Amino acid sequence: MLPEACNIAIGSFGAGGAERICSTIINAWACKGRNIHLHILNGSIIHDGYRLHEGIRVHRHAHVAARTFFGTASRLLACDPKTPWLIFGHHVALPFIAASRLSKSPPIVVRCLNNIGVQGARSASFWHRLVKPLATRALLGQSNLVICQTESMAQDLQTQFAIAPERCRVIRNPIAPEFTANPTTSPPRDGPLLIVSRMTEQKDPLLALDALCQLQVAAPDCRVRWIGDGPMRNHVIDESRVRGLQSIITFETTTSDMPAAYDASRCLLLTSRYEGYPNVIAESLCRGRPVVATDCPHGPREMVSQQNGLLIRTRVPVDIASGLSKVMSTHWDHRTVSASYPRLDTAEQYWAAISEAIRCR
Repeated sequence: MLPEACNIAIGSFGAGGAERICSTIINAWACKGRNIHLHILNGSIIHDGYRLHEGIRVHRHAHVAARTFFGTASRLLACDPKTPWLIFGHHVALPFIAASRLSKSPPIVVRCLNNIGVQGARSASFWHRLVKPLATRALLGQSNLVICQTESMAQDLQTQFAIAPERCRVIRNPIAPEFTANPTTSPPRDGPLLIVSRMTEQKDPLLALDALCQLQVAAPDCRVRWIGDGPMRNHVIDESRVRGLQSIITFETTTSDMPAAYDASRCLLLTSRYEGYPNVIAESLCRGRPVVATDCPHGPREMVSQQNGLLIRTRVPVDIASGLSKVMSTHWDHRTVSASYPRLDTAEQYWAAISEAIRCR
Protein backbone atom coordinates (compact mmCIF):
# COMPACT_ATOMS: atom_id res chain seq x y z
CA MET A 1 0.00 0.00 0.00
CA LEU A 2 1.50 3.30 -1.10
CA PRO A 3 0.83 6.37 1.03
CA GLU A 4 -0.95 9.37 -0.47
CA ALA A 5 -0.09 11.72 2.40
CA CYS A 6 2.53 12.21 5.09
CA ASN A 7 2.81 14.17 8.32
CA ILE A 8 6.17 15.80 9.07
CA ALA A 9 7.42 16.86 12.51
CA ILE A 10 10.50 19.00 13.16
CA GLY A 11 11.69 20.95 16.18
CA SER A 12 12.00 24.36 14.51
CA PHE A 13 12.48 25.80 11.04
CA GLY A 14 15.54 27.97 11.46
CA ALA A 15 18.57 28.27 9.19
CA GLY A 16 19.91 24.77 9.83
CA GLY A 17 20.86 21.71 7.83
CA ALA A 18 17.89 19.56 8.91
CA GLU A 19 15.48 22.32 7.91
CA ARG A 20 17.06 22.60 4.47
CA ILE A 21 16.81 18.85 3.98
CA CYS A 22 13.22 18.84 5.20
CA SER A 23 12.16 21.65 2.85
CA THR A 24 13.86 19.99 -0.14
CA ILE A 25 12.12 16.65 0.52
CA ILE A 26 8.62 17.96 1.17
CA ASN A 27 8.76 20.42 -1.73
CA ALA A 28 9.61 17.52 -4.06
CA TRP A 29 6.71 15.51 -2.63
CA ALA A 30 4.24 18.38 -2.87
CA CYS A 31 5.22 18.96 -6.51
CA LYS A 32 3.97 15.44 -7.19
CA GLY A 33 0.60 16.19 -5.65
CA ARG A 34 1.14 14.46 -2.32
CA ASN A 35 -0.73 15.75 0.72
CA ILE A 36 1.89 17.07 3.16
CA HIS A 37 1.31 18.47 6.66
CA LEU A 38 4.36 20.09 8.31
CA HIS A 39 4.26 20.37 12.12
CA ILE A 40 6.85 22.72 13.65
CA LEU A 41 7.15 22.24 17.42
CA ASN A 42 8.60 25.68 18.10
CA GLY A 43 6.63 27.70 15.58
CA SER A 44 8.29 30.95 16.62
CA ILE A 45 11.54 29.91 14.89
CA ILE A 46 10.98 29.98 11.13
CA HIS A 47 13.62 31.21 8.70
CA ASP A 48 12.14 33.36 5.96
CA GLY A 49 14.57 32.01 3.34
CA TYR A 50 12.67 28.76 2.79
CA ARG A 51 10.19 28.69 -0.06
CA LEU A 52 7.70 25.96 0.70
CA HIS A 53 5.33 24.66 -1.95
CA GLU A 54 1.91 26.28 -1.68
CA GLY A 55 0.29 22.88 -1.28
CA ILE A 56 2.11 22.17 2.02
CA ARG A 57 0.00 22.85 5.11
CA VAL A 58 2.11 24.30 7.92
CA HIS A 59 1.09 23.87 11.58
CA ARG A 60 2.96 25.96 14.15
CA HIS A 61 3.03 24.73 17.74
CA ALA A 62 4.29 26.54 20.83
CA HIS A 63 6.72 24.05 22.38
CA VAL A 64 10.25 25.26 23.12
CA ALA A 65 11.43 21.78 24.21
CA ALA A 66 10.48 18.49 22.57
CA ARG A 67 9.92 16.86 25.97
CA THR A 68 6.84 19.06 26.50
CA PHE A 69 5.27 17.79 23.28
CA PHE A 70 3.89 14.48 24.58
CA GLY A 71 0.30 15.69 24.98
CA THR A 72 0.19 17.26 21.53
CA ALA A 73 1.81 14.19 19.98
CA SER A 74 -0.81 11.95 21.61
CA ARG A 75 -3.62 14.11 20.24
CA LEU A 76 -2.14 14.21 16.72
CA LEU A 77 -1.68 10.44 16.58
CA ALA A 78 -5.21 9.81 17.90
CA CYS A 79 -6.81 12.23 15.42
CA ASP A 80 -5.27 10.48 12.40
CA PRO A 81 -4.19 6.89 13.11
CA LYS A 82 -3.47 6.08 9.44
CA THR A 83 -1.27 8.79 7.89
CA PRO A 84 2.45 8.00 8.44
CA TRP A 85 4.88 10.37 10.15
CA LEU A 86 8.39 11.36 9.10
CA ILE A 87 10.08 12.93 12.12
CA PHE A 88 13.30 14.94 11.91
CA GLY A 89 15.43 14.33 15.00
CA HIS A 90 15.40 11.61 17.64
CA HIS A 91 14.62 14.19 20.33
CA VAL A 92 11.43 15.18 18.47
CA ALA A 93 10.54 11.55 17.80
CA LEU A 94 10.66 10.37 21.43
CA PRO A 95 7.31 11.89 22.55
CA PHE A 96 5.65 10.50 19.40
CA ILE A 97 7.04 7.02 19.96
CA ALA A 98 6.04 7.09 23.64
CA ALA A 99 2.52 8.23 22.73
CA SER A 100 2.25 5.54 20.06
CA ARG A 101 2.67 2.84 22.74
CA LEU A 102 -0.62 3.88 24.35
CA SER A 103 -2.99 3.32 21.43
CA LYS A 104 -3.21 2.37 17.77
CA SER A 105 -1.00 4.72 15.80
CA PRO A 106 0.33 5.25 12.26
CA PRO A 107 3.84 4.25 11.14
CA ILE A 108 6.64 6.44 12.52
CA VAL A 109 9.85 6.93 10.52
CA VAL A 110 12.67 8.82 12.24
CA ARG A 111 15.36 10.70 10.39
CA CYS A 112 18.19 10.88 12.95
CA LEU A 113 20.41 13.89 13.41
CA ASN A 114 24.20 13.92 13.53
CA ASN A 115 24.45 14.54 17.27
CA ILE A 116 22.59 11.48 18.52
CA GLY A 117 25.67 9.82 19.96
CA VAL A 118 27.65 12.96 20.75
CA GLN A 119 25.49 15.72 22.17
CA GLY A 120 24.67 14.04 25.48
CA ALA A 121 28.28 13.22 26.26
CA ARG A 122 29.33 16.86 25.68
CA SER A 123 26.43 18.47 27.56
CA ALA A 124 26.50 19.71 31.15
CA SER A 125 22.71 19.38 31.30
CA PHE A 126 21.41 16.48 33.40
CA TRP A 127 18.53 16.07 30.96
CA HIS A 128 20.74 15.85 27.85
CA ARG A 129 23.55 13.90 29.50
CA LEU A 130 21.47 11.19 31.24
CA VAL A 131 17.71 11.32 30.77
CA LYS A 132 17.52 11.77 26.99
CA PRO A 133 20.12 9.07 26.17
CA LEU A 134 18.23 6.58 28.36
CA ALA A 135 14.92 7.51 26.75
CA THR A 136 16.50 7.22 23.30
CA ARG A 137 17.81 3.72 24.03
CA ALA A 138 14.42 2.66 25.35
CA LEU A 139 12.22 4.16 22.63
CA LEU A 140 14.05 4.79 19.35
CA GLY A 141 14.14 1.12 18.39
CA GLN A 142 10.35 0.98 18.70
CA SER A 143 9.87 3.29 15.73
CA ASN A 144 9.00 1.55 12.48
CA LEU A 145 12.13 2.72 10.65
CA VAL A 146 15.20 4.85 11.35
CA ILE A 147 16.89 6.75 8.52
CA CYS A 148 20.63 7.51 8.76
CA GLN A 149 22.76 9.53 6.39
CA THR A 150 25.88 7.31 6.36
CA GLU A 151 26.84 3.68 6.90
CA SER A 152 29.00 4.57 9.92
CA MET A 153 26.08 6.46 11.48
CA ALA A 154 23.88 3.38 11.06
CA GLN A 155 26.54 1.21 12.69
CA ASP A 156 26.75 3.58 15.66
CA LEU A 157 22.98 3.48 16.10
CA GLN A 158 22.99 -0.29 16.08
CA THR A 159 25.87 -0.45 18.57
CA GLN A 160 24.99 2.39 20.94
CA PHE A 161 21.20 2.33 20.83
CA ALA A 162 20.44 -1.31 19.99
CA ILE A 163 18.57 -0.48 16.79
CA ALA A 164 17.89 -3.68 14.85
CA PRO A 165 19.70 -3.63 11.46
CA GLU A 166 16.44 -4.32 9.61
CA ARG A 167 15.01 -1.10 11.06
CA CYS A 168 17.88 1.06 9.73
CA ARG A 169 18.04 2.57 6.26
CA VAL A 170 20.90 4.66 4.89
CA ILE A 171 19.69 7.49 2.66
CA ARG A 172 21.88 10.41 1.67
CA ASN A 173 20.66 13.94 2.07
CA PRO A 174 18.85 15.39 -0.95
CA ILE A 175 20.45 18.37 -2.62
CA ALA A 176 18.33 21.38 -3.54
CA PRO A 177 17.81 21.69 -7.32
CA GLU A 178 19.72 24.97 -7.60
CA PHE A 179 22.96 23.15 -6.71
CA THR A 180 22.62 20.15 -9.00
CA ALA A 181 22.95 21.82 -12.41
CA ASN A 182 26.26 20.88 -14.01
CA PRO A 183 28.96 23.51 -13.32
CA THR A 184 30.40 25.33 -16.30
CA THR A 185 33.79 26.53 -15.01
CA SER A 186 36.71 25.19 -13.02
CA PRO A 187 37.68 26.79 -9.68
CA PRO A 188 39.16 30.27 -10.27
CA ARG A 189 42.82 30.52 -9.32
CA ASP A 190 42.23 33.89 -7.67
CA GLY A 191 38.95 32.94 -5.96
CA PRO A 192 38.57 32.94 -2.17
CA LEU A 193 38.72 29.98 0.15
CA LEU A 194 35.11 29.40 1.21
CA ILE A 195 33.81 28.49 4.69
CA VAL A 196 30.07 27.88 5.04
CA SER A 197 29.04 26.91 8.55
CA ARG A 198 27.19 27.99 11.64
CA MET A 199 29.52 29.40 14.25
CA THR A 200 29.03 26.83 16.98
CA GLU A 201 31.25 24.52 19.03
CA GLN A 202 30.32 21.64 16.71
CA LYS A 203 31.87 23.40 13.70
CA ASP A 204 35.05 24.32 15.65
CA PRO A 205 35.56 27.73 14.01
CA LEU A 206 38.59 28.50 16.19
CA LEU A 207 40.41 25.54 14.65
CA ALA A 208 39.66 27.03 11.24
CA LEU A 209 41.18 30.35 12.38
CA ASP A 210 44.31 28.59 13.64
CA ALA A 211 44.66 26.80 10.31
CA LEU A 212 44.22 30.09 8.43
CA CYS A 213 47.06 31.61 10.49
CA GLN A 214 49.34 28.84 9.25
CA LEU A 215 48.03 29.16 5.69
CA GLN A 216 48.72 32.91 5.67
CA VAL A 217 52.42 32.17 6.05
CA ALA A 218 52.47 29.86 3.01
CA ALA A 219 49.91 31.77 0.93
CA PRO A 220 49.85 35.43 2.02
CA ASP A 221 47.61 36.40 -0.93
CA CYS A 222 44.86 33.94 0.02
CA ARG A 223 41.44 35.47 0.74
CA VAL A 224 38.68 33.86 2.78
CA ARG A 225 34.92 34.25 2.49
CA TRP A 226 33.12 33.01 5.62
CA ILE A 227 29.33 32.67 5.38
CA GLY A 228 27.46 31.76 8.56
CA ASP A 229 25.89 32.94 11.76
CA GLY A 230 25.59 31.49 15.25
CA PRO A 231 26.26 32.04 18.94
CA MET A 232 30.05 32.20 18.48
CA ARG A 233 30.00 34.76 15.66
CA ASN A 234 31.18 37.79 17.65
CA HIS A 235 33.83 35.72 19.42
CA VAL A 236 35.12 34.33 16.11
CA ILE A 237 35.34 37.81 14.59
CA ASP A 238 37.21 39.09 17.67
CA GLU A 239 39.60 36.13 17.53
CA SER A 240 40.26 36.72 13.84
CA ARG A 241 41.44 40.23 14.76
CA VAL A 242 43.62 38.91 17.59
CA ARG A 243 45.26 36.54 15.08
CA GLY A 244 45.76 39.34 12.54
CA LEU A 245 43.40 37.80 10.00
CA GLN A 246 40.92 40.65 9.66
CA SER A 247 42.41 41.79 6.35
CA ILE A 248 41.96 38.43 4.60
CA ILE A 249 38.55 37.25 5.94
CA THR A 250 35.20 38.63 4.83
CA PHE A 251 32.40 37.58 7.21
CA GLU A 252 28.82 37.32 5.97
CA THR A 253 25.80 36.03 7.88
CA THR A 254 24.07 34.81 4.72
CA THR A 255 23.93 35.27 0.96
CA SER A 256 21.06 35.39 -1.50
CA ASP A 257 22.89 33.26 -4.10
CA MET A 258 24.65 30.31 -2.51
CA PRO A 259 25.44 28.46 -5.78
CA ALA A 260 27.25 31.58 -7.02
CA ALA A 261 29.28 31.67 -3.80
CA TYR A 262 30.52 28.13 -4.47
CA ASP A 263 31.20 28.91 -8.13
CA ALA A 264 33.39 31.90 -7.21
CA SER A 265 35.49 29.94 -4.69
CA ARG A 266 38.69 27.93 -5.01
CA CYS A 267 37.72 25.29 -2.45
CA LEU A 268 35.66 24.68 0.69
CA LEU A 269 36.99 24.20 4.24
CA LEU A 270 35.10 22.29 6.95
CA THR A 271 36.55 21.71 10.45
CA SER A 272 33.61 20.13 12.31
CA ARG A 273 34.00 18.01 15.43
CA TYR A 274 31.12 15.80 14.26
CA GLU A 275 28.67 15.74 11.38
CA GLY A 276 25.85 13.66 9.93
CA TYR A 277 26.03 14.22 6.20
CA PRO A 278 27.26 17.80 5.72
CA ASN A 279 25.22 19.55 3.05
CA VAL A 280 28.00 22.04 2.37
CA ILE A 281 30.32 19.28 1.16
CA ALA A 282 27.67 17.86 -1.16
CA GLU A 283 26.80 21.32 -2.50
CA SER A 284 30.44 22.27 -3.07
CA LEU A 285 31.13 19.03 -4.93
CA CYS A 286 28.00 19.41 -7.04
CA ARG A 287 29.27 22.83 -8.08
CA GLY A 288 32.65 21.31 -9.02
CA ARG A 289 34.61 22.78 -6.12
CA PRO A 290 37.06 20.63 -4.11
CA VAL A 291 36.76 20.20 -0.35
CA VAL A 292 39.25 20.12 2.52
CA ALA A 293 37.63 18.61 5.62
CA THR A 294 38.83 17.26 8.93
CA ASP A 295 37.96 13.64 9.61
CA CYS A 296 35.12 13.28 12.10
CA PRO A 297 32.07 11.13 12.67
CA HIS A 298 30.36 10.70 10.33
CA GLY A 299 30.03 12.29 6.90
CA PRO A 300 33.33 13.67 5.57
CA ARG A 301 35.17 10.35 5.41
CA GLU A 302 32.41 8.92 3.18
CA MET A 303 32.28 11.96 0.90
CA VAL A 304 35.81 13.36 0.45
CA SER A 305 38.41 11.51 -1.62
CA GLN A 306 41.47 12.19 -3.74
CA GLN A 307 39.13 12.78 -6.69
CA ASN A 308 37.44 15.76 -5.07
CA GLY A 309 39.66 17.15 -2.32
CA LEU A 310 41.51 16.08 0.80
CA LEU A 311 40.47 14.53 4.11
CA ILE A 312 42.71 15.68 6.99
CA ARG A 313 43.12 12.88 9.52
CA THR A 314 44.31 15.13 12.36
CA ARG A 315 43.01 18.30 13.99
CA VAL A 316 46.42 19.99 13.86
CA PRO A 317 46.27 23.49 12.30
CA VAL A 318 49.53 23.10 10.36
CA ASP A 319 48.24 19.86 8.78
CA ILE A 320 45.01 21.55 7.73
CA ALA A 321 46.94 24.50 6.30
CA SER A 322 49.23 22.15 4.40
CA GLY A 323 46.19 20.37 2.95
CA LEU A 324 44.62 23.66 1.94
CA SER A 325 47.82 24.82 0.27
CA LYS A 326 48.03 21.54 -1.67
CA VAL A 327 44.41 21.63 -2.82
CA MET A 328 44.50 25.31 -3.79
CA SER A 329 47.68 24.85 -5.84
CA THR A 330 46.23 21.88 -7.75
CA HIS A 331 44.23 22.27 -10.96
CA TRP A 332 40.81 20.69 -10.46
CA ASP A 333 38.57 19.88 -13.37
CA HIS A 334 35.06 20.93 -12.38
CA ARG A 335 33.48 18.08 -14.30
CA THR A 336 35.55 15.45 -12.48
CA VAL A 337 34.83 16.95 -9.07
CA SER A 338 31.12 17.30 -9.81
CA ALA A 339 30.88 13.74 -11.15
CA SER A 340 32.34 12.41 -7.87
CA TYR A 341 29.06 13.20 -6.15
CA PRO A 342 26.22 10.97 -7.41
CA ARG A 343 22.86 12.59 -8.15
CA LEU A 344 20.20 10.44 -6.50
CA ASP A 345 16.48 11.01 -6.15
CA THR A 346 16.69 10.83 -2.39
CA ALA A 347 13.27 12.43 -1.88
CA GLU A 348 11.77 9.38 -3.57
CA GLN A 349 14.00 7.11 -1.48
CA TYR A 350 12.45 8.70 1.61
CA TRP A 351 8.95 8.11 0.20
CA ALA A 352 9.88 4.48 -0.53
CA ALA A 353 11.10 4.08 3.07
CA ILE A 354 7.77 5.35 4.37
CA SER A 355 5.95 2.94 2.06
CA GLU A 356 8.14 0.12 3.39
CA ALA A 357 7.30 1.09 6.97
CA ILE A 358 3.61 0.80 6.13
CA ARG A 359 4.02 -2.63 4.52
CA CYS A 360 6.13 -4.05 7.33
CA ARG A 361 3.93 -3.03 10.26
